[in-house]
Amino acid sequence: MSIYWKHPKDPDEEIVLTVDFSQELETGETLSGTPTVTITSNEDATPAITNGSASISGDGVLVPVMDGLNGATYFIKVVCETSTTGKVLSITGGLRVRKGS
Repeated sequence: MSIYWKHPKDPDEEIVLTVDFSQELETGETLSGTPTVTITSNEDATPAITNGSASISGDGVLVPVMDGLNGATYFIKVVCETSTTGKVLSITGGLRVRKGS
């Protein structure tokens, strides 16, 4: 599954993105374990924009991010286990970084 965050992030901002897995979970199923986050960008050779560890919050995963190269788009892939044995979910989201005026 792929998503895009509606609003670009300013390079000076430190924000927490929410990756919502609710549409992928069955009734009574929960996220579990430790989510992993992989970040790539075609414009930034060193896309290190995470600001701490990702964490589960209800049906979502919180991903703290900071910095970023003005004009770049970052693809943030979040992978998380569920309470169903052997079921692992993955969502990739696109985040644009644009300097505000």
